[in-house]
Amino acid sequence: MTTRLQEAFALLGYDNIDELTIKSNLVHAILNFAEWQQDEDLASLCRQEIAKIRTAAAWQNLK
Repeated sequence: MTTRLQEAFALLGYDNIDELTIKSNLVHAILNFAEWQQDEDLASLCRQEIAKIRTAAAWQNLK
């Protein structure tokens, strides 16, 4: 059974995209908001999380 969230992902083109891509896009959106709000603490945390996601994606591509 398709959930409303799955339908929303499909409408946004996220139905066949992996979890790391979704997480990366969300963290980048939060980073943009933090930078707009001039919240350097949150922006720094986002940059750290993006680095972790990139590392995880690199490991995933090696498998």
